[in-house]
Amino acid sequence: MEDGTALLRKKILKSVSVKKWDRTFVGDFKKSIKKFESVNFSTELWRAIEKIEKSNEGIVLVLNSADIPLGIIDRNKIGYFVFNKLGLNLPPNLISKFNNKDQYPLGIQLPKIIKLMRKKGEIE
Repeated sequence: MEDGTALLRKKILKSVSVKKWDRTFVGDFKKSIKKFESVNFSTELWRAIEKIEKSNEGIVLVLNSADIPLGIIDRNKIGYFVFNKLGLNLPPNLISKFNNKDQYPLGIQLPKIIKLMRKKGEIE
């Protein structure tokens, strides 16, 4: 890998027959980290949500001020972060039951909330 980092998704693994696993390598599915949508660690949360919605993978890479990756965020992580900030601290066993990285937890519609905020002139 050109920069040493890639993301391997479950659906990629499902696309390879088990019979071919001994001849298939992780490197066959590499994607440069530079091709992922990214945000700076100081980006407003609503902007990060918009980036997630634009991304093909449903994730956004978070970079520090030196453009070094700090981690990734997805719909699930942002949703529980918002719940936590609102004072709704869900127990870990409930969180693990509804843990789906491709969806916001418990049906929270953060993109719609952002559209309403933009329409009311509260952002941008």
